[in-house]
Amino acid sequence: MLFVTQDSDGDGIDDEENNCSQAANPNQRDSNGSVDQNDAALMRSAFGKAPGPGKRY
Repeated sequence: MLFVTQDSDGDGIDDEENNCSQAANPNQRDSNGSVDQNDAALMRSAFGKAPGPGKRY
């Protein structure tokens, strides 16, 4: 049996396991190390929506 994996952003993490398959983040960190107004705005725009890779907010 052959398994095919995909790494759309080239960060070494397969899309199925990647928390953000559209932007390379090999450490899988969800933020830039500090939380600011930009992070709060992203959270507000995504709040209540289905999670998943490929979403653009």
